Amino acid sequence: MDPLNHADFVAGYRSGNLMLHVDRKAAARFVSGRMLLPFILLPVFGLAVGITLAGWFIAGMAIFLTGFLFRWLVRSSSHGFVLTQSLYSAAFYRDALAAGVIRLESPPNSHRETGDPPATP
Repeated sequence: MDPLNHADFVAGYRSGNLMLHVDRKAAARFVSGRMLLPFILLPVFGLAVGITLAGWFIAGMAIFLTGFLFRWLVRSSSHGFVLTQSLYSAAFYRDALAAGVIRLESPPNSHRETGDPPATP
């Protein structure tokens, strides 16, 4: 399917004439990259190690586990985030489409496109 402009995509998705597929692994990488997640987590993990080496073992472990929890939350919610942002932001939609994170398809029952009722066997 040829890439649609954002307005046509939103109209087609809301009317049910388009299906949007989000690749979960690609979405996790895409959102992590856009958030610069490694540059956020590296100082957090460094702080956790420093606090642990200073003798505050429990606090260091808590910060370390909080960093992992944050990473897990970002990755697990990236699928829904990509879907929502694609509907509301034209720039995000173009970037996600170009990166291969989202894929557009016509639904299997294409009677919606023509307005005809589905054929019965």
